[in-house]
Amino acid sequence: MQDYLLRGEVADGQFDTEAAVTFKDVRGRVITTLASRSLLHRDSRGRESLRVRVLAEGEGYVVAEIPGDVYGATRDVAVVPDLLEPLATAG
Repeated sequence: MQDYLLRGEVADGQFDTEAAVTFKDVRGRVITTLASRSLLHRDSRGRESLRVRVLAEGEGYVVAEIPGDVYGATRDVAVVPDLLEPLATAG
């Protein structure tokens, strides 16, 4: 499994060490998750993205493992591939 960056809106969480990341799933539903700031990646333009792991790919969607709301928990969400960028090529 390869790590990818998930683009979304990043805002401050309740604590200094966390961030709230909001994005849309493949059906257009708005998803917000809390994540450790250590899972964020800042590109050369200053934009932040969430590091996720891709579990599966289908036609028009990718299943990504994202951090859950409880520390150490994860959940799987289907997103459109356009929201993802391989971590190795992130600029």
